[in-house]
Amino acid sequence: MHTASGVCGCGQLHTASEVVDLRIQEILNELCSHRAQLDRIERNQERIMTALTDLQAEDAALQATVSQVLTDFAAALAAAGTDPVAIAKVTTDMQAMAAQLTSADPTTPPVVPGA
Repeated sequence: MHTASGVCGCGQLHTASEVVDLRIQEILNELCSHRAQLDRIERNQERIMTALTDLQAEDAALQATVSQVLTDFAAALAAAGTDPVAIAKVTTDMQAMAAQLTSADPTTPPVVPGA
């Protein structure tokens, strides 16, 4: 770092004007470094916000799918009424879907029984 005394780490004696010029250059270099860091932060923030938007869309789609599955099963149960065979089929279908969801690739939508 250059000081007002004109003596610095480079071993040379500088005039006051040179010291000021060198210090200004050091400050400009620091500012450029900080600007580069800010640019990286802004790019990362943009990537994070894009990922968040994508996740929100995926969450909304998942909620819609779950809502539809629950609606379909409620309709299946209502249609089964008090028939033990029909109720058993709905139960079996629900268990099959649960097993499929547990073992399936999370990117593959499940097959909805009876849909």
